[in-house]
Order: sequence, then C-alpha cells, then structure tokens
Amino acid sequence: MAASLRICSMALLVSGLGVFAGCGDSGPKMAPVEGTVSLDGKPLNNIMVEFWPSSAGPRSIAVSDAQGRYKLMADDGKREGAAVGPHKVVLHDVSVYGENPPVGRAAENVDVTKGKKPRISNKFASPETTTISQTVEDKKNDLNIDIPK
Repeated sequence: MAASLRICSMALLVSGLGVFAGCGDSGPKMAPVEGTVSLDGKPLNNIMVEFWPSSAGPRSIAVSDAQGRYKLMADDGKREGAAVGPHKVVLHDVSVYGENPPVGRAAENVDVTKGKKPRISNKFASPETTTISQTVEDKKNDLNIDIPK
C-alpha cells in the first residue's frame, strides 16, 4: 500500500512539473527580424522602423544604420525580433531631429515643424495610413523595405 502511494505521489509530482514547465513562455511567439531600408534602391540611414502586429503582440522598433540595415527589438527593449504574423510597417525619418534623434516613444510627441524636411512621405508615419506591410515567420527573417514614392 505504501509503495503504491509513493508511486502515485511521484506520478502527480512529475505531471505537475510538466504543467509548470510551460508557464515561462508568456506572450506571443517572437522571431528575429532584420533587413535593409531603401528608397529608389539606395539604403537610407536614420529611419525608425516600427512593426505593428495585426494581432496580439508588442510593437517592435529599430533605427537603420549608415548602410540602411535595421534589427528589430520589442517595444519593451527586452526581447529581440517581432511577433510572428502580419504587421503594418511604420517609418519615421529621424534625421530631422539632428545629431541625437529621440527613438521609440520619446519621438512620438516631438514638434518637427521647424526641423529638416523628411526624406520620406508622412503617410508611412502611422499604422492607419502606411501602405507597407510585412509578415514575420517563425524563423530568422531578412525583410527588406523599399519605400514607395
């Protein structure tokens, strides 16, 4: 009787551990995303790239470097990549802010009316008006963005 009670107790313990093993995976599945931003086939630096997921998940952000390359990080700054699935792509020309452009939420309320003229259309600056979309797959993604005129 005592042996069968120990076996039952161990079986419950092992099955309980299996339930808790999956508890650390919170939030949507993320995948690495990088690529190049270009206009007329020429790489663009200082373009803030935002991936806004169509379903649940965080917004992901990056700023393109001198070669137009970007590598996304989740909005919380803790997870690399973007949520798996379709996204609206929002673009901001942060070169209008000068040498030290604000990035992410800090750039959302900056008055740029007295700054340089953006190199890209303002229609790409909102998820409601952008015409660019990308789909993030459950693998390493190399997603190039050629900005339409």
